[in-house]
Order: sequence, then C-alpha cells, then structure tokens
Amino acid sequence: MPKAYELPEPGQPFDPELFRLGAPCKRNHIHADGMTLRSLRRKGKCLLCERIDSRQRSASRRASDPEFVQRQRDYALQNQRRLRQDPSYRLYQRAASKARKVAQKGGTPLPLSRTHLWQHWCRFDHRCAYCGCTGDLEVEHVVPISKGGQHHLGNIVPACQPCNSNKGTRDAHQWFKSKPFYSEARWNKIQSVLAKSQPIAQQLSLIA
Repeated sequence: MPKAYELPEPGQPFDPELFRLGAPCKRNHIHADGMTLRSLRRKGKCLLCERIDSRQRSASRRASDPEFVQRQRDYALQNQRRLRQDPSYRLYQRAASKARKVAQKGGTPLPLSRTHLWQHWCRFDHRCAYCGCTGDLEVEHVVPISKGGQHHLGNIVPACQPCNSNKGTRDAHQWFKSKPFYSEARWNKIQSVLAKSQPIAQQLSLIA
C-alpha cells in the first residue's frame, strides 16, 4: 500500500507532509486531541471515511446491478490479456506505476504516451541499456526516484530485471563501470539519448 494511504494508529505520530489534524469527521474517527487525521493529498478528507464510503458504494452497486461484478471481472481479464499480448501496453502500465510513485514522493511526473515510450525503447533497440540483453525490460530511472530523479524520458532507460535490481539507488555511471559488461559505447549512447529527451524537448514534442 502506498505510504500516503498507510494510516498511523490513533495517538501515534504521523508524517506532517501527508496528514494533518482537523475537525472531527462525520463518523467521528478520532486520532488525537479530539481531532481527526486528514489527508493532505486527498483535500483534507478522512481516509477511513473514504474507505468506508467506497465499500458502501461498491456494495450498493453490486446489489442494484447484478452484472456489475461480471463486468469488473471481464475488465480485469481483458487488462491481463493486453498486458500479456501487447508489449507497448505493458510498458505504458509500468511507466504509469513509476509516475504514481514519483507523485507520491512530491515530484511532478511528465505524462508519457505509449507512442513516446515505445519510440524511446526503439532508440535502445529494445535492449537493456546497460548489459545489452533482450527480453522483458523494466523502466529504470538513471537518477533514482529516491534521490530526486524525475519521471521523464530524459531520466528513463530500458533495463533487464537483474540490472535494474542490482543498480538500486547507486550512481549509474559508477555502478555501470564496476560491472564486467561495462561498455563505453553503451554509456555514451545512454547519455546521448537522454540528452535529446530532456523534459523541455519532450514537452515540445507532445505539443507538436
């Protein structure tokens, strides 16, 4: 569960960048000092009330619409098939997941279309930018999100799972140079592609 939606127990300390104490909510969920814990990222709403309301709406929808559950299942199955059969859709979903992570950390991810992501992968010949292998490639942020890296094409490269996992939050160049598969040509290509894909250029391409 995203950190922004993990609620501390009543009376326990909370992250002031995520929550604040406010007037008691409609269900009187008291956190401390007679006040309700409210989410800064949900316009000051009580997340406990939000969850209860959501469950009630779903229950009401299922009761009034017998086909609702089946439509939900059909949608989930359709989404799973698209993820298996369409690599560009799978890439888009992975990038969207990373964008949400950046937003949760207070960043401003740049919206990326499936077309732009796929073209970016084509610039790397659909190979891991580091070791050059092919296969199921992940979205790797050269400057890690945890160290202020942002979500735009000027900071994203395709990477195999071993490289993405092993690099972690380390400096990309230092980590890459320590590996037996280091290639100066591949590092120069990473720099060249990313330099041409910085946010301003990307925004202009989206407008064009």
